[in-house]
Amino acid sequence: GRVSAVHVPALVRLVGATDLDLAHNALRGTEGLHLLRGLASLTLDANPLRSLWGLVGLTSLRSLSLQHCTLSAPSVLLPLELLLELRTLNLQGNSLPPEAVTALQAKLPRCTILV
Repeated sequence: GRVSAVHVPALVRLVGATDLDLAHNALRGTEGLHLLRGLASLTLDANPLRSLWGLVGLTSLRSLSLQHCTLSAPSVLLPLELLLELRTLNLQGNSLPPEAVTALQAKLPRCTILV
């Protein structure tokens, strides 16, 4: 979609953000969030997310909360394996198979994963 001139100042302010809370926004995907490269903490709780690929590139992300995001397919976790600086990941309230979480934990040994 197009970004109107009204939204440009808000986007410019977000580019310098280190913490961002987008909980309860009915987001279905994470497209465009990779542009916020300085982000250290991101909250996406209670969004019906279908894809997390938009998070790839957030190399400074240390904390990510995905509580109650209707995540259930193990494949949805694949992009998170690329977030090597992640230290805390909250997956509470999702229907992910335990083996998918265990596999992710093996890829991110320095990350505490809450389920």
